[in-house]
Amino acid sequence: MKRVVIIILVMASLSSLFGCTTGDNEKKITSDNSLKEEIENKEDNSNDSIDDKKGVKEDEVTIAIWDPYYWELQIKFPMLRGELAKIKEKTGINIRYDVIEAENQQEFIKKLNTKLYLDKGPTLIYFYNMPTKIYTESGVALNLEGKIENLDNIYDSIRDKNNYFVPIGMETNFIELNKYESSKMGIEEPDLNWSWDDYITIRDKWLKENGRKLKSRLISETYYHKINEIDIIDMKSKKANINTKEVKDTIKDLRDEFLYGKYEVPNNLKEEDYYKIFFDFNNLTKEEQTKYNNFDSLPLNYIFHYPSENGLYTSTLDNKIRKNKAVLPYTGARGENVYLAGFLVNKNGKNIDNAIKFLNYILSDKTQMKLYADFKKLGSRFYPVNKNIENKIKKVEKNGDFNEKALQLKEYQLEKIKSGEYKTKIVYKDQNMKMFTLRNKLYKDIFKLVFADEEYSDSKLERKLQELENQYNIYLNE
Repeated sequence: MKRVVIIILVMASLSSLFGCTTGDNEKKITSDNSLKEEIENKEDNSNDSIDDKKGVKEDEVTIAIWDPYYWELQIKFPMLRGELAKIKEKTGINIRYDVIEAENQQEFIKKLNTKLYLDKGPTLIYFYNMPTKIYTESGVALNLEGKIENLDNIYDSIRDKNNYFVPIGMETNFIELNKYESSKMGIEEPDLNWSWDDYITIRDKWLKENGRKLKSRLISETYYHKINEIDIIDMKSKKANINTKEVKDTIKDLRDEFLYGKYEVPNNLKEEDYYKIFFDFNNLTKEEQTKYNNFDSLPLNYIFHYPSENGLYTSTLDNKIRKNKAVLPYTGARGENVYLAGFLVNKNGKNIDNAIKFLNYILSDKTQMKLYADFKKLGSRFYPVNKNIENKIKKVEKNGDFNEKALQLKEYQLEKIKSGEYKTKIVYKDQNMKMFTLRNKLYKDIFKLVFADEEYSDSKLERKLQELENQYNIYLNE
């Protein structure tokens, strides 16, 4: 049996052991038996199957992509939507999308795996902020060392050192500060080197003046920051360090912050409500979602905002400043503020030579510069990963009449990426599927302890943490 099938079965057994673990809003994966049956009946499994050997065209490159990412890619890399004919003209390659419909990331990976089992599966697999190591370690992905000349164009800090994943664009988060609110309260605009502690100080001062109603956003940003600061799962030693003083203190501190005095807590919310909001919201009925709307929304005049646009575009930052916003760098834990989009080449795919040619074209100076130049006022697109065009972009921006603070923040963030201080999110770090699954389960398990309806005594909390530690250690050492 091919290694990819073994991986699928491992994933299925993972889910049966821990339940639904791969994302915030997923459904439980099918059992081992049903998944085996699905593979055996692969021709009937998916309406968008590409097991069409007779119809394979020599100029075709098929991109397997999750349906929400398909539409997102059309916006963030515009030429892959509107210029496929031009790509065909310049490279001789006909791009075809194999759009995989799935309700969540776990279901997408399961459906993708059945396609990779085919003799002539998709040529490329599109990833955005998703783990890739399950495919690079299993022999599914093609090693591209020496095969793509323009791989050398990629910024060293974001390049796959093992030569599997090919990033084609990147994003960063940034933060807006409401200058009207901050000036009204006598809060000075922070400099670019501000910290998480500075962020919390400003946030709490605003909340003190405007009401400390607990909101899901306030929980989310603090909870994930605190948990991500702790090294709980050590994949190298195959050990989980859950029953520790650091974890116990973090749980108590978070519980004290959220439920005991700092905030006005909604009277009608219980442990299961908090859990539903954070991990199962999309599966709730409209009536249930409406129940939580007030808890979910921050006031319109809230002092901070996380824009959806890409923080590497000076035009976006300049536009925010012109609207009386202060733009600041992201302050999250571990410095994980680089989101990569790109491809793996399926070793079992069709027309691999064309896939390599296509990727070389996408990474070229000309194509990456066009990515920057397209829709100059649209900052939601990906930023080039090609380091060769950096000076050309600087020249364009120098003549662009941009606010000096916008130019400074863009340059600050790019330097953080180049130095490695801004790290890539998920794609390379802890990227095997076991770690990805465990980390997401851990978020949920600890969350339940923080928001338990009744506070655990020290001895009961210790017993609970030890039970979790034993469970995780058993799995890590299987």
